[in-house]
Amino acid sequence: MAREEVRYVKVTCDITGEEEGAQGWEFELLGKKFGIDLVEREWDNLNVLIRQIAPYLEVAVDNSPGQAEIPIPAQGAKKPSGPDAADVRMWAAKNFPAGHEIDGKGMNEKGRVPKVWTDAYLAAQKAESEKPVVAPVPVTAQPDDQDDVDETFAASLPGRLEDDADRDVAK
Repeated sequence: MAREEVRYVKVTCDITGEEEGAQGWEFELLGKKFGIDLVEREWDNLNVLIRQIAPYLEVAVDNSPGQAEIPIPAQGAKKPSGPDAADVRMWAAKNFPAGHEIDGKGMNEKGRVPKVWTDAYLAAQKAESEKPVVAPVPVTAQPDDQDDVDETFAASLPGRLEDDADRDVAK
C-alpha cells in the first residue's frame, strides 16, 4: 500500500479574510520590500493606491525617528591618531597583572583605552627603541695561529712549573 503525504498552505487575504483566490504578492515601496497575501481585487486596489501616492512619496522627506546613519569616512579621511587599542591592551596584559591601575584608571576590555595607558605604552615603546643594539662579534682563530693561542692560554694558568715553560704545549 503506497501512501503519499500531502501538505498544503492555506492562504487567506490579509485584508478581507477570504480564502478563495488569495495568494502571496510582493512589492517594493521606498526601497523596502513587502510581502502580503491578497485576493486579486485587493491587489488591484493596492496598485491603484501606490500609483496615486507615488508622486507624493517622491517629494516627501522622511521625518521618522530611527537609527542614525553611520557616517562612512571619505577616502583619504584621517584615521584616529595614536597606537592601536588592541596593541595597547596586549602590552598591558603582558606587563601588568589583571586589575592594575595607572593613576586610578584601569584597562578597559572594550572601547576606548584611557590616555594614561596609551601614554605608558608609548613611553615603553620609545624606551625599547632607544636601547642600544649590541651585536655579537664573532671571534675566530685561524689555523696558523692555533699554537699561539694554546701557548698564551697555558702561560695564563696559575701554578705553572719552571720546567713546563720549556715544554711544548700539546696540540
